[in-house]
Amino acid sequence: MRIKEHLTNLKKILTIIVFIIAILIGSLSSYLIVSSSYKSLIDRRTQADRNKNTLNELSLLISQNQKLIANRNSLEEEVEQLKTTYSATRLVRQNIDDYVLLLGDEPAKGNGVILTIDIDLAPFWFIDIVNDLFDLGAEAIEINGVRYTPKTSIIKDMDSDIVVNNKKIQKPYILKIVGETNLLYKGLTNKSGLVEKLKLNFPNKEDKIILITKEDMYLN
Repeated sequence: MRIKEHLTNLKKILTIIVFIIAILIGSLSSYLIVSSSYKSLIDRRTQADRNKNTLNELSLLISQNQKLIANRNSLEEEVEQLKTTYSATRLVRQNIDDYVLLLGDEPAKGNGVILTIDIDLAPFWFIDIVNDLFDLGAEAIEINGVRYTPKTSIIKDMDSDIVVNNKKIQKPYILKIVGETNLLYKGLTNKSGLVEKLKLNFPNKEDKIILITKEDMYLN
């Protein structure tokens, strides 16, 4: 009887132990599941924070890039404005310089051509010659040492002498012209140019009309 009782008690004890182990295993499983879920939640939150930080950084980079683009466009506009201002200023300066040369307020220096005419000419011829030369781009003109300006007068006096700015000049008439050499020379010698016009109006006197190019001229 005692052995049977002992076996019965042992079974009860084993049953209790198994029950306790089952409870422990269940608790451990629940703990592991909860722990895993918690860890997963933490990982998701961490990843979300990382994504948020990445988005913030990307947004900041986009904003900075947009500012850089705006600054670049602004700088490009300023550069264009400066170019325009510089071009306008240079054009005005060039026009002023051209007018100063035209008015004879300063000496003229540069390359050009020299036209020698050893023929008696009426005053209107000089006016035509000067107009043709300026049309060809002449920057400054001198006739027998007298600087031509918009105020210059060319007349014939009582003695039939040509008078330029109250100074008598006699043939050969030597015109020094400062300007683009090639343009002046080609313009004067083409079929409708001044040289051909003079030769046409003064036949048999071609040798009296001489045109040469000249470097480093100086006109007072």
